[in-house]
Amino acid sequence: MTKPFKTSKPAAPYKHATTKLGKLTHKVNQLTAINQYFRQILPQELQDLCYVANIEYGCLTFASKNSHSLTLLRFYAPDSLIKIRKKFKLTLTQSKCIIILENRIKPKNEPKLTIELSESSAENIKSVAKGISDEKLQEALLRLANQNPSSSK
Repeated sequence: MTKPFKTSKPAAPYKHATTKLGKLTHKVNQLTAINQYFRQILPQELQDLCYVANIEYGCLTFASKNSHSLTLLRFYAPDSLIKIRKKFKLTLTQSKCIIILENRIKPKNEPKLTIELSESSAENIKSVAKGISDEKLQEALLRLANQNPSSSK
């Protein structure tokens, strides 16, 4: 009777983990699974705003899309770290919370902001500008005071 063949290599999902692409694929799959679980344990109001951004050197990085949800996330992070560590059998020693703002692309035809000053405000800015020794600041204040349509009469 022959003994079953034993191998020290990882199971099928990790068979390509020795290549860079294989390691990257493994990490993406791991983060996807952790994120799905993480969203289940978060309160409803944070589920669409917070996610696991990275796992590196025993540190789990939680990310949020705005500062308000980041503040709330900091209260849930320690408990979430413990639950994720147990569920996925990871050796995580710490966590950090970061904010990742979504890039906003400005439309090309965005209207220019116009400022309308009263005559008294424009005169006040001009008088303040006269007392400033920094030439660039003085010029900027005078431009601000003079761009007002009511003061150019």
